[in-house]
Amino acid sequence: QTNLSIGPSSRVVLNRFVYSGEASAQALGVNLARGAFRFSTGAMDKRAYRIESPVAQIGVRGTVLDINVQQGRTIVT
Repeated sequence: QTNLSIGPSSRVVLNRFVYSGEASAQALGVNLARGAFRFSTGAMDKRAYRIESPVAQIGVRGTVLDINVQQGRTIVT
């Protein structure tokens, strides 16, 4: 149920993806390098997510995030 939407001219790197059906064996790591993104968390444990940009690591607490990474800035709403 986790979704990542990527805007035009955006760049994302999938660093890690683990899913086996068991809560203890789930992980998602992405690096949002440039552009616009919408990230909505699913049913995974909040500690399973690792979202990074060039200037920040974004903590996940079960929500929908709009993220804009431009010219050394990361804006999250």
